[in-house]
Amino acid sequence: MTPKTHDPQRGSALVLALLVVVVLTVLGVAFVVMAQIENRIAESERLSAQALFVSEAAARVVIRWFDLPDPAAGFAFPPVEAVDRSLRAIDEDGDPATPAHRQDGSAWPVYKQGVDRNADGEEDLFDRPFRSDRRDAFLGTEDGPDLRIDGDRPGPGRDLLERLCATLLAGHPGAGTGARARIARIEVYAPPSLRVAGAWVRQGIATLKVVARMEREADAEVLAEKTLRAVVAEIPYSIPYGPLHSCGDLWLPGALRIHWGAVTALGEARLDEDHASFAASLPRVASPSPRLDLLWAHDDDGAFSAYRAAVEGRKIEDPWLRILAGGALSPAPGAALQPQPFTWTPGTALGSGDLPAHEPGRDGSHSNLFQHVAEVRCPEFDYDLWKSIATSGRPGVEYYVWDSGDLFRRDGTGTPRSFREISDLDPASPERAAALLFFDTRDDARPHDDDADGVYDNLTPPLVVEGGVWSSRGLLYVNAERLRISGVAGRPAFLRAPGEPFQDRDGDGSWEAGEEWINLRYPLLLGGDLVADGADGVRDDGGGAGAPVRNSQGPPVAGDLAMDGILYTSGRLDPGAGAIHRGSLIAAQGVAPSDPALSGLEVYWDQRIGAGAWPPPEWNLPRVTVVAWRTTP
Repeated sequence: MTPKTHDPQRGSALVLALLVVVVLTVLGVAFVVMAQIENRIAESERLSAQALFVSEAAARVVIRWFDLPDPAAGFAFPPVEAVDRSLRAIDEDGDPATPAHRQDGSAWPVYKQGVDRNADGEEDLFDRPFRSDRRDAFLGTEDGPDLRIDGDRPGPGRDLLERLCATLLAGHPGAGTGARARIARIEVYAPPSLRVAGAWVRQGIATLKVVARMEREADAEVLAEKTLRAVVAEIPYSIPYGPLHSCGDLWLPGALRIHWGAVTALGEARLDEDHASFAASLPRVASPSPRLDLLWAHDDDGAFSAYRAAVEGRKIEDPWLRILAGGALSPAPGAALQPQPFTWTPGTALGSGDLPAHEPGRDGSHSNLFQHVAEVRCPEFDYDLWKSIATSGRPGVEYYVWDSGDLFRRDGTGTPRSFREISDLDPASPERAAALLFFDTRDDARPHDDDADGVYDNLTPPLVVEGGVWSSRGLLYVNAERLRISGVAGRPAFLRAPGEPFQDRDGDGSWEAGEEWINLRYPLLLGGDLVADGADGVRDDGGGAGAPVRNSQGPPVAGDLAMDGILYTSGRLDPGAGAIHRGSLIAAQGVAPSDPALSGLEVYWDQRIGAGAWPPPEWNLPRVTVVAWRTTP
């Protein structure tokens, strides 16, 4: 009988099969785990992105509060009781190495403590000014902010943020998924500071901090959180300080129709040879800055009082007009800084050259003319900054790309329209009563002078608005070789002359109690006579007569305005006739007419621009811009 032999290969197939099953099972489990991890990562990224979007949306609402600080009109504007101002730790010098001061209500006040300049019964939490003193400026730290709206504590702050979420996020993707979006906290405190020339310089007016979360609806567990910080600066509308600024030469033939403020030329200024063609004014002395207007005897009480008595009852052609040239001024009897200084001796009669108005056979005072003023600078409207504002998509701003001729497309799309059609803004229109309009260069790039001939090479062809009815309100930023507005009938508006000229003893540009002034009787019609009248007691609000007080502005007078606001052109301004403008016109490449016989530019200064109180809130233009964004998990 043959014995059986053992086969070592038997059963190996089963082992291999089991091994393969185990390996496949492990791989399958690994793939499932990896898929779950990937899903969780994707879910986490989605929730994180949603939290970021919520924080950005909330930050833009806060920016809107700065733009439109009116509880009646602002979107979800916070009442004072919803804002915690008890945390403020004041960092006055911006130096991180020095300790902050805890507010105490007196030497270290609460932000906007008792500040209600618009007299609406609420402290002006988001209204200008933002730098005049400790009450107005954002001086808090991140650990001790000026303002906090807290959604983690029951109260008006949480109620406000919940209403804000409900409005902003009504269709949020988290709805119905078990997750919800929430704005947990909004804080406002000082902007960052940089050390410049040995001093700490603030980089804006405030820092906004928004904490947003995605939470599980069932138990409020935080699924994702984002913290956004945005540095906010005021849009520099207040750069101009007069009705007309030429960043090159200035030529205004014929009668000068520029009123109520400083006319500057970085180069030479050429006026009509006839003194009577430009307004006489009050006597002046040279000041250390073109922005500062110093009357003669501003620092001599006796001489100032004597002059005020001497002009009593006399017409003053333009109490606020000054003309300052960086180069030579024509006409001028010599090269002196002040070619026609005021040399009157108190106690004597005013003679020719001393009068505040031209009289038959006698010249007016032209001590308001200055030349070779080294301090004259061009108000700079930075191309990149204003283009970034115009392309931000915010309310009241529009950006236009050049197409051909005088045609432009909004944001570079759609049907091209003419400059005249686009810029004609009817104050009666609820949608486009005012706007910030930016008209770009030929190549959508910063103006450049490749051949170094002093003329920008990429500006659009000349833009001309002539005849008919046309008006624009707000800010026009134009990049054209030449801009001319002539012979147009504007639309009705009210203008207000500047405040009464005063004795600025301390030379700070602001009137304080105790400083004397030239009391004026303002006209009630545009172009009417201004008269020195020490007994006039009509208030600047148009109220009835009373004891004389210094008026901060004149009464409203009606006029038909073409441009109402700020107009900046990177090219040359061609001063046409037959149009009245209010505000400030700035020409980067000078002011000169293409036809001297048809030149008659007429501009009235709007003192709100220089005072930082422009644009008016009802124009709905942005007041602030974001200069830096930063997010952290």
